[in-house]
Amino acid sequence: MSSVAELIQAHHEHWDGKGYPEGLKGEMIPKGARIIAVVNAFDSISSDQPYRAARSFEYAVREITEGSGTQFDPQVVEAFLRVPQSTWRDQCKPEMSPAFRKEESHEQPREHFIFPAI
Repeated sequence: MSSVAELIQAHHEHWDGKGYPEGLKGEMIPKGARIIAVVNAFDSISSDQPYRAARSFEYAVREITEGSGTQFDPQVVEAFLRVPQSTWRDQCKPEMSPAFRKEESHEQPREHFIFPAI
């Protein structure tokens, strides 16, 4: 079992070995880091960033699907795609984005879900 620090360090590794910091490839990347990579990408794409507005659910899914087998573990992407779309869409609602909640001063709680077994 990998430590949390090891998983965080390895979540920028790519399935094809072209990631960083170690250039790990495939099964050499801890499974937890492979899961974090997909979820982090989804969150990053579908959330407002200092340099751009949040992208749509469809855009996020397309980017992750296109990265299957190169950036992401295909089995993890497959598991991600098996999560009901409504679960992910709930995370992408424009009204959940800080840019659309300027008048509110508190965050809306996000629904918890269990990632499918891979």
